[in-house]
Amino acid sequence: MRKYLEVYGKELDRVVTEYPLGRYSADALIHTVYCDEYVVEVERELNYSAIGQVVAYRYLLHKIHGRFAKPMIICRRAPKELKEVAQLEQGIAVVEVP
Repeated sequence: MRKYLEVYGKELDRVVTEYPLGRYSADALIHTVYCDEYVVEVERELNYSAIGQVVAYRYLLHKIHGRFAKPMIICRRAPKELKEVAQLEQGIAVVEVP
């Protein structure tokens, strides 16, 4: 998350880490200067669990708070096939940061 903020911090106007969603919490809720909102899962490597978690967080954010946010996974490495599944099938933004 720290690396992401270093690279993209100027495009963000609000970042809330460990955003509570009932019994769960998203790693972050990000609002951009372009008025896009993202519910975020952070993992070292993109994996099936991260995809499932961010989909659940998107649902819970809407169910609990009545807000829609785009899902995002921030990771250091994303295998090509999983990245395609996340982006094309689920509409998840996958951001790789070194």
